[in-house]
Amino acid sequence: MSRALCQPSLSAGPACARCIRRDGVLQGSDRTATDLVLGVGYGIARGNTLNAAFKLNASGRGGAEFRLNWLYTFERAARSGNLNRPATGG
Repeated sequence: MSRALCQPSLSAGPACARCIRRDGVLQGSDRTATDLVLGVGYGIARGNTLNAAFKLNASGRGGAEFRLNWLYTFERAARSGNLNRPATGG
């Protein structure tokens, strides 16, 4: 590692996580990961939406994730479009 990494900086304080030495050995961790996310949404009927998303860990840690969401809009909210009402003073 470069010696410049182990110099105190204003943003990291007197010793950042990568600058700790223990028994003369530089300690710390650097970790990166890249995820690939693919998703699709479909309106089944008025007020009903189905969303699916697949996330694959392309680099870094291993694993994958699949999510399936169903969103429902209640009829009253769908008809009025906005439930925010002006406050009445007292």
